Amino acid sequence: MGISNPQVASSSLAGPTSLRRRFLNCDGKCDVSMGTVYAVGPRWYANYVDPASGERVRRSMGRTIRTKAQARAHLHVLESVAGAPVGPVGFDTIGEVVEAFLTDKEERREARTVRGYRLHLASFTAHVGEDTPINEVRREHVASFLRARVAGGLSRVTANKELVTLRVFWRWAERADMADADPARKVDAYSVRPTPRKPPTLEAFQAGLADLRRMTLPGARWTGKEGRLVSAVEAHAADLYADALELVSWTGVRIGEVAALLPCEVDLGAGTIFIRASENKTPRIVPLATGARAVIERRLLDNGATVFVTSAGENALDSFANTGKHWRARSPQFALVTPHGVRHLVNDRLRAAGVDPVIAARLLGHKTIQMHGHYSHESVEELREAVGRLQR
Repeated sequence: MGISNPQVASSSLAGPTSLRRRFLNCDGKCDVSMGTVYAVGPRWYANYVDPASGERVRRSMGRTIRTKAQARAHLHVLESVAGAPVGPVGFDTIGEVVEAFLTDKEERREARTVRGYRLHLASFTAHVGEDTPINEVRREHVASFLRARVAGGLSRVTANKELVTLRVFWRWAERADMADADPARKVDAYSVRPTPRKPPTLEAFQAGLADLRRMTLPGARWTGKEGRLVSAVEAHAADLYADALELVSWTGVRIGEVAALLPCEVDLGAGTIFIRASENKTPRIVPLATGARAVIERRLLDNGATVFVTSAGENALDSFANTGKHWRARSPQFALVTPHGVRHLVNDRLRAAGVDPVIAARLLGHKTIQMHGHYSHESVEELREAVGRLQR
């Protein structure tokens, strides 16, 4: 049993960059008489056909392979298990590459992100056929897929999200030498009229918070007198969401950061919380005002794995999304009272209080002052006052 094309791009395969971009030979794969070894990021896999069942098998070899000899030894073990040598197997259909992509992302990204990838890519593979060779997918296939989705009632915003997923997928497949080109790269996204980022007023936020709290009372209904009664689980979710919105209003943290907050990251003695899972990958310490401290103390009584947990003891991020959607459908007057809208409100209040923009940006977790500028909403009176100063 030997290795075809034993020419190696680099004798050293150590280090994350080389493991991500270099494989066991210049073709990006190590072909032997009974299968193929390939890398996805730092993890190595064997791909072969089981002689007993005739089925294609993809098996993880872990992160230990560094040389051709180790790869050959691993495949020799698999051959012994199979009982007979089998022919080399390609790894080129869209369905197989999608599965490899999702396997890799499950180790690197949040479960919610991977679920989105899986849904978007399932729709695309159903459109082109999962047995279609990946290198036969063209720009026209991607464009026709998006047109069909929009014609079927999908919003343009969601269609653009699916296009982003396809671009992420093909960039990954190109880096892994599983695809020759990116057919999604030159497909234009749909033009979408930007939604004005108008934050709720402080009065609207406070009224919305009170409305959420009323849903936790016995006999509360979803819509008016004829609506369905709010269940105990839904009442707990509404109370949880109200606490999360209140914490955002006091600290300006993101709703995902609220959901990921661990009890060990709360320091009530110092009156701070440590935001580890920041969107811009930069951890930060956020001080707690009296109102925020009361929310945290109330939630710590649940003794969950995270500070905010559902009645089933699970992470509350999905609960926040579902509760917010159903609550705003029940009470459309509070359409602007969203976690992101409340962050805009916090920024406006900080600016009105004269807080330095650099300090406000650090509090809100903005990586650049330019990003922080998107959260500023100057009123006409403020602009008029600024012009008036030029005349003094």
